[in-house]
Amino acid sequence: MKRYLSTLLLLITVFFNSCAIYENIYFQEDGSVKYDMSIDASEILSMTSDMNMNMADKIPTDSVIYLSDILKDTLNITDDMKEDMINIAPLAIRMQNDVANKKLGISLSGTFKDAEAFNKAFVSMKKLEDKIKSKDDEAQSLSQNLSIDKLYNLTSLTWDGSVMTRTVEPNKDIEPENGVDSLLKGNNPFGMFLEKGKMVVKYHFPKKIEKISNQDAVFSQDGKTAIIEYSGSVFTKPTTEFSVEITTEK
Repeated sequence: MKRYLSTLLLLITVFFNSCAIYENIYFQEDGSVKYDMSIDASEILSMTSDMNMNMADKIPTDSVIYLSDILKDTLNITDDMKEDMINIAPLAIRMQNDVANKKLGISLSGTFKDAEAFNKAFVSMKKLEDKIKSKDDEAQSLSQNLSIDKLYNLTSLTWDGSVMTRTVEPNKDIEPENGVDSLLKGNNPFGMFLEKGKMVVKYHFPKKIEKISNQDAVFSQDGKTAIIEYSGSVFTKPTTEFSVEITTEK
C-alpha cells in the first residue's frame, strides 16, 4: 500500500516541480473536453538521483495507471469519497521511465463529457490527494518537502460550443510563507526549477478562433488552436494571468 501511495505523490510532485509543463486542451463540438498535460521530467529525475532520493526506482516503467485504480487498491473508500472517485475516473497517468538513461516522461490525461466534469475531476483529485497525505507519513513528508500544490490556483473552465473561458483565482487561504516563497528561500534546489520554468498551453477548437483575451497568444496555421507560453514567474506568485476567454466561429 505504501509503495503505491508514495508513487502517486511522487508523480504529483514531479508535475508541479517540473521546469516545463505542456498542456493541451481539446474542446469538441458536442461539448466534451479532452485534456493532456505532459512533461519531460528527466532533469528532475537526474537531480533527485544526485540527492540520493531514488525517485526513479519508485516510478513504474512504461505504463498507464488510472488514478481511481490506485486509490481503490490503497485506500478504504468511504461514502464521502465515492463521488470524488467517480469524478476522477477518466484521469490516467502514463509513464515512460528509462532508468538506465535517466529519461522520464509523464503525462496526465482524460476525456470528459463537458467542462463541468473536467472541473469536478481536478477538485476531487486535490481532495483525494489530501486524504492520501493524511493517511501516509511518507507521502506527507514528501509533499511537505517538494510539492507546490498548496499554492496552485483554483481553475475552472466553461465551454458552450463557441466561447471558452478559463478562470483562475489565487487560493486566498494559503499564506505565502508556507508555499512557494519558502520553497525559493535558501538553497532549496527546486526553487531553481520554478524560477526558470515555463508552461505552454494549447487550446484546440473545432472551428477557427475569432477573438482571444490574451494578446500574447499565437495561432496554428488553420486558426483553430491558440498557443500561450507563460514564464516560470507564474509558479512563484499566484496570478490570474492564466485566465483567458476565447471565442470561435459558430
